[in-house]
Amino acid sequence: MPQLILLDAARKIFRLHGFNRSMLEEAIPYVKEFQEKLMVLKIGGSIIEEDAAQKEFIEDVAFMNEIGIKLILVHGGGKHLSAELKKRGVHSEFKNGLRVTSQEVIDAARDVFASINQSLGKALRKENLSPFCFEPHDVPLLTGRVIAPEYGLAGEPVSLQKELLLSKIDEGCIPVLPSLGANGDTPDDRGSALNINGDTVAGFIAQKVAAEKLILMTDVDGICNAEGELIETLTPKKVEALIDEGIIRGGMIPKVRTCLNALTGGVHKAHIINGSGRTVVNEVLTNKGVGTQILQE
Repeated sequence: MPQLILLDAARKIFRLHGFNRSMLEEAIPYVKEFQEKLMVLKIGGSIIEEDAAQKEFIEDVAFMNEIGIKLILVHGGGKHLSAELKKRGVHSEFKNGLRVTSQEVIDAARDVFASINQSLGKALRKENLSPFCFEPHDVPLLTGRVIAPEYGLAGEPVSLQKELLLSKIDEGCIPVLPSLGANGDTPDDRGSALNINGDTVAGFIAQKVAAEKLILMTDVDGICNAEGELIETLTPKKVEALIDEGIIRGGMIPKVRTCLNALTGGVHKAHIINGSGRTVVNEVLTNKGVGTQILQE
């Protein structure tokens, strides 16, 4: 990497993140290491809901893109969808953390996720980036299958048009994907979509493209121990032990399962971090990082 690019990267890290000299010394080797590497980021929560958080995140995406890190963004939008369903008078319930999905829910999800997609695309273009937004109304990039009849049109991913996705990245684009997929058990038309958990979508894509990192950006700092202290590093064995002990529970279980599946599928590291503030660059470019990283034994 040319020295001028490294100097410019150092200036921007200092300006945006307030890195001191020792932190800059940490960051530069990571800038070199991750150039041309691919990372999958699952975004939601404050990044979607708050303008200030989204602006900071998009600036970080622009910086990572500038230093040569390739990115795929996957977004959910559960809170927005719940609000839209309430507005439309559509009843929605959850079983085991999954939304029971009717065709009415799918119709609302398409509209809600398209709006989020367009908003993210507009924000990326303001930073002179080239997003490629896979709209929920487009020909689907992802195909899935119904999890079980009692969940309706809630699905799990089965296949990905990997070549199409990678071709957009090779063209210099940043793909932006909603957590919807086509129902592989029905004809491919507007009525055959499935609602798929956003973390699951991100993990599946990370496996298929052999990503360097899978980063799940949530509204918590990471995984904590029984005393409420953040655990910085976990292995699959330790994750299973924490699940058995009831320390990892509830909605965190599917997140860590997604991370474990990603590692098994060839992803180098998986991370669960708080999505507020400028956390993603701190995770990628510092020794300590933020949140919880999960890596193979």
